[in-house]
Amino acid sequence: MDPAANADTAAHFAMAAHHAYSALESLLERVARELEGGLPEGSGWHRELLDGAFLEIPSLRPAILSPALVAPLHDLRAFRHFVRHAYDADMDVGLLTAIRDRLRAARPHLDADLDAFAAFLAGLSAL
Repeated sequence: MDPAANADTAAHFAMAAHHAYSALESLLERVARELEGGLPEGSGWHRELLDGAFLEIPSLRPAILSPALVAPLHDLRAFRHFVRHAYDADMDVGLLTAIRDRLRAARPHLDADLDAFAAFLAGLSAL
């Protein structure tokens, strides 16, 4: 999808990116509740939740996400915030294109990380 194609395509991409990050965040919330005892608190909890996913918690769980994803996922989190709160803003095609390109480059890392974490969880259920 080329966000520069037209306004409808740009809006569609913005919502798809919003939903993609929301799905990832939902997964991280479930992990935090089930394995870590709860979610971070305070106004920065979205950032803290994502930051925590890059850390191993010894004797509890491995890191969920690899360091290669720090920048692209923080960019996507910030973009989702923008989409949620910029009610009447025009979409910046350059920003949309940059987000799209970063997500394309990050996708193989994200897929591998989530597959590895799924294997970790499957190992827990085998205990």
